[in-house]
Amino acid sequence: MAMVKIPEKCTIHLLGKTGTGKSSTGNTILGSKKFPCKSSTSAVTTRIQRELVYFGAREVMVVDGPGLVDLDTGVNPSCINAVKRVIEETKSIVHVFLMIWRYGDPFSPDDDAMLDAMRKTFGPSVFRNCGIILMTCGDNFRADTEDTDVTFNSWCKSQTGTFSKLLRECQGRVVLMENSRSMANRDQEALKSLVAQIDSLDPKLATGESLLNNRVLKFGTISQQI
Repeated sequence: MAMVKIPEKCTIHLLGKTGTGKSSTGNTILGSKKFPCKSSTSAVTTRIQRELVYFGAREVMVVDGPGLVDLDTGVNPSCINAVKRVIEETKSIVHVFLMIWRYGDPFSPDDDAMLDAMRKTFGPSVFRNCGIILMTCGDNFRADTEDTDVTFNSWCKSQTGTFSKLLRECQGRVVLMENSRSMANRDQEALKSLVAQIDSLDPKLATGESLLNNRVLKFGTISQQI
């Protein structure tokens, strides 16, 4: 099937648990430190923040916010509702849900609850239409596999459980990123891979309007389902 190039505007939502490197990923995409990030035992990002970047002629809005799952309180309904508000404001634009995990972290029941909340809010095809997995700490993966012939793709295919299911839903769309580099030396290979994964989305299915038409819950009622 021929690749369909998406329109010249899109929105990337940085989604995942607290502490997975969402804000650092956003800064790597932006090429500058616009989102606050530091080592901490509690959430650093406490509000929704939007920043613009251009990939060639394409305008990309990157949206960062609190984790969908907080280490202390579990799934955060207010964060999912905030995502819905951003989509309501930009219905005609393609939306990308960048589901961020840190390489080496095991998946937990909270991860399953977070993914189920997204499916309930935006429909069972949400990750097929809009989802891309991004694994941070790419340097740790390369260190672990330095003396082996294991590639990132083969490692992904060997995984089971929640990750394997989500990877199938995302139709194999996954990116490995290293956020520890300086902005001047950011991970260009990962950025090129991310753009290619975004270009593989069907723009008709990934618009805000399509997402809102597919949602099962009415605005503001997700907390009743968790």
